[in-house]
Amino acid sequence: MERIEADILIPGRGDAMQNGCVVIDGPSIAYAGPAEGAPKAPSGVRTHRVPAIMPGMWECHGHFMGLKTFNVEEAARTPVPVLAARALADAQRGLAAGFTSVRELGGLGIYLARAIDEGSVPGPHVYASGGMLSPTGGHGDVHAFPLDYIVDLLAQTGLGVLCDGVPECLKAVRTRLRLNARVIKICASGGVASEVDHPVHQQFSLEEIRDLLGMKPENPRSCNRVMNMLDGKIEESTERIREMQRFRRQLTRYRKQCREALAEGESCPVILEISHPHESERVRNCS
Repeated sequence: MERIEADILIPGRGDAMQNGCVVIDGPSIAYAGPAEGAPKAPSGVRTHRVPAIMPGMWECHGHFMGLKTFNVEEAARTPVPVLAARALADAQRGLAAGFTSVRELGGLGIYLARAIDEGSVPGPHVYASGGMLSPTGGHGDVHAFPLDYIVDLLAQTGLGVLCDGVPECLKAVRTRLRLNARVIKICASGGVASEVDHPVHQQFSLEEIRDLLGMKPENPRSCNRVMNMLDGKIEESTERIREMQRFRRQLTRYRKQCREALAEGESCPVILEISHPHESERVRNCS
């Protein structure tokens, strides 16, 4: 058991608090809150004092590619062991900076995750795609080199895979799942790091994208994917309904105000509210 006391505690839910405390019991957080409410530590428990403590952060879109510059062509000129060593250092720097989880969408993360999970090296939790999927000539292609060379390079490094047409796309997804990919990254559009394609350019066809999503009866992960997508859409629709309801109430209030103004021969209150919102609010409060 360990106890961490902090001048400032950011719990993740609710407001930050002064004089906070976190108690760690094995792999679990047993307590996080005001220090005065923390359970008393048994004798021999180590206590640390830090300026601030907060939950680990998520990197939602990262790449462990081992590049030293923002130039993907570097990967074609650098030995894979060098890329891997750099990527491991990047993962450890990320952990030291407070990122305890990384969604890695194209790179060597699928292999780093294995070494980190087995305890061989320290690092964040890595949810890797095992290389991104791109059509030939798309965002995942390296246009300055011969195509045969890039296809061979991607096969050796696992940084990505070029696939065209539904059969190749399905096989590409299955090979990523074979590597224990936690997420599938597809290049639906061009990207800022590509040489000849643009973010507005469509990459895969709609038919290819539909099959890349893995919504096939024989895929045991399909139901979870569909449910997650539906949950997101339901929440999005619910918020839109709330917004429309608020808008309807506002329009109803405007209509009532206009009718009252017409009956009294007064100026239009809606125009007043739009042009002078603070004055309109004062008038409503006074009335």
